[in-house]
Amino acid sequence: MCCVPCDLLRDYFIGVMPKIVVEREPGQSNRQLAFKLFEGNKTNVQVKGMLNLMPHTVSDYRLQYNDINGILGVTQAKKIQKGIALELYNQGIDTKDIILQTGLSIGVVRKIIVTSSMFKSKQKIRDKEILRMADRGISLKYIAKKFSVSVATVKHVRSKKIT
Repeated sequence: MCCVPCDLLRDYFIGVMPKIVVEREPGQSNRQLAFKLFEGNKTNVQVKGMLNLMPHTVSDYRLQYNDINGILGVTQAKKIQKGIALELYNQGIDTKDIILQTGLSIGVVRKIIVTSSMFKSKQKIRDKEILRMADRGISLKYIAKKFSVSVATVKHVRSKKIT
């Protein structure tokens, strides 16, 4: 049971919440009105509240507005940055420099690198060399140090027997 009557709470919040009136022109759709509000730098949440729309509807309107006006969303910008990071890696640029140039986090850059085909081909070459050295009887510790990997990685490569 609520200690304060619900009617009092409702009246309190209705009185405190500012009323925002959106003037509509005759025949103006919600989409057109949302675009007008986006131009006024209103957020999705503000537009949702002003027009009494569902969140997914406002998100759709925002995407359409951004497409029409050539505005990149966060996801699109990240995709472009990731493509630039991959290009820089393929050119042999150091990871630290890639992070500085793209503004991506080290985790994102590492993920991009690890999933790239060039990294996988370099890794295969490295693994073949590790196997050759291990087959010649060179110590696992020396091999690990030479390739800047752990002894466990060398053991894992040996267990895979990549040819």
